[in-house]
Amino acid sequence: MIAAPSPAPSDDMTGFAFTANNTFMKVPAAEHQPYAVAGVAWDGSTTNCPGARMGPRSVREASHMLCDGIHPHFEVSPLGQLGDAGDLRLPNTGLVTMREAMATLVAPLLAKHHMVWIGGDHSITLPLLRAYGGHIGRPLAVLHFDAHCDT
Repeated sequence: MIAAPSPAPSDDMTGFAFTANNTFMKVPAAEHQPYAVAGVAWDGSTTNCPGARMGPRSVREASHMLCDGIHPHFEVSPLGQLGDAGDLRLPNTGLVTMREAMATLVAPLLAKHHMVWIGGDHSITLPLLRAYGGHIGRPLAVLHFDAHCDT
């Protein structure tokens, strides 16, 4: 038996190549869906042990084990409402240039989707909060998931 060929990859504004096998839960590229996932593959501010930049890819790979994505008790699914906006294309030259680049890359996604960000080291938090502050124009609250709270 010969396997069907994979769909041809397409690039979005971030340069992330989409195929059916590398997006979060194998959802399509973010276009008109109300919710989107985006990766911030950055670890330029880590000490001793870099690797946080691999987080977005690892989370996407792990999401493929979620089967159909339907919640077992509430019987709801993000499928059809969720798209993958890829990874932000960030310069690897320093913290200041990363923050400047994030300011321009995050704003259009916030204008279009309710976002879930997959990082990256903790230095991505401040530029994301600044972008949200500018987007909503009022104080905001933060819900931070992490193995250790050191932000």
